[in-house]
Amino acid sequence: MPIDRRMQLVGWANRTDTWIVEDDYDSEYRYDVKPLPPLWASNPNDRVIYIGTVSKTLSPELRIGYAVGPDTLIGVVATAKQLAGWHNGQMEQEALAGLIKSGIYERHVRRQRRKNNHRREARISALKVSFDDRVDIRGTKAGLHIMVWFRDVAIAREPELIDRARALGVGVYSVCPLCNPPLSRGQNEQVGLVMGYASLDPVRIVKGVSLLDKAIAKPDL
Repeated sequence: MPIDRRMQLVGWANRTDTWIVEDDYDSEYRYDVKPLPPLWASNPNDRVIYIGTVSKTLSPELRIGYAVGPDTLIGVVATAKQLAGWHNGQMEQEALAGLIKSGIYERHVRRQRRKNNHRREARISALKVSFDDRVDIRGTKAGLHIMVWFRDVAIAREPELIDRARALGVGVYSVCPLCNPPLSRGQNEQVGLVMGYASLDPVRIVKGVSLLDKAIAKPDL
């Protein structure tokens, strides 16, 4: 977002006595592009509440998120959390606070970013080797997954392709259920798959793409 647009938002929040809640999704994992500074960093009047989670950097089982905002809201937020539930363990929260204060958490995120970037590059390279210009790869700049559109595989054959891939040991997922509003047959006639890479090593990624190519190469596909 351009700097002038950011300041317009902050100015609007000041005039209307409003809070801006900023969810900086996927900020930890951005590749080949310079990280975008959060709106919170350019917030001189404490009108932005910056929220995030450690689900992608540590583990979703921790069920820990965080909010960065002005001191004046600490009491209100603490009360709201108490009313919402007591589902987060104190020991886990204190351990995370210690990791953040010590700098270990930041070093861990940088290390994981390098690893995930290596896995991402392995995924993209394997797809290009196996399918060349038969695929359209999107969503590669950030996150832990990509979207792949198969130009020569009709959408009507998607369920069968997914079943065959899974029979070969490859888990792939359709893009369609994730679209809002849903894609119609007329909007896109190609198979679109979501492919993650964060939990796989490059060797397994290359093998998985090869098996997917095998599933697509079936005569009746």
